[in-house]
Amino acid sequence: MHSTIMVMLMYFEGFRSTAYKDQQGAWTIGYGHYLGYDLPEITEVTQAQALATLEEDILAAERDARRIMMEREIRSDRYLQPLIHMVFQLGYTSVTMFSHMLDAMRTDDRSTAAREAMDSTWRQQTPLRAGYVAGLITST
Repeated sequence: MHSTIMVMLMYFEGFRSTAYKDQQGAWTIGYGHYLGYDLPEITEVTQAQALATLEEDILAAERDARRIMMEREIRSDRYLQPLIHMVFQLGYTSVTMFSHMLDAMRTDDRSTAAREAMDSTWRQQTPLRAGYVAGLITST
């Protein structure tokens, strides 16, 4: 599962060897690695460094996705991968605000969960990624 997630995150994030500000004004580097809002100490990475960091970031996103599943009593593992993608991009706190989507996941209502994911500012900002995640939610 992690290799599929890694490939898709590499596709959606793209690689940047130098630090840049994302749409929200946060400093980012490599494959979407969050550095914060203050000028970062690290301003350049190699692709090998970025890949190692991406692996760590995926593990952290998985921990947070599992935490959300536990807190929201989402029993089906089918939602782990879409939640990892969302946590990676949006962060734990932002994903917990998708309460209607998470409620639908708890009752294993895939079509409602996907619709709620798409009914968001997130979809307006990153429609391809949101569409991909919605597809993961509805797939068996």
